[in-house]
Amino acid sequence: MEVGLTLGDGEFEGMRMTWLRWCDREGNLLPTGAERAAQAETKAARLAARLQELGVDPEEVENGV
Repeated sequence: MEVGLTLGDGEFEGMRMTWLRWCDREGNLLPTGAERAAQAETKAARLAARLQELGVDPEEVENGV
């Protein structure tokens, strides 16, 4: 997989400090599960807003209407 460990500042379980973090071969931090979930929520909100701009109800799309 070509992953490594690096130091990254952040918050985990309410504690803010420097942690060991997984990274790729270029040293880019790999997102945690919580970070991936937050990114997915942000993306979903942007897509829903765009659908509304186009006159489409996101709830109808989600429910297959």
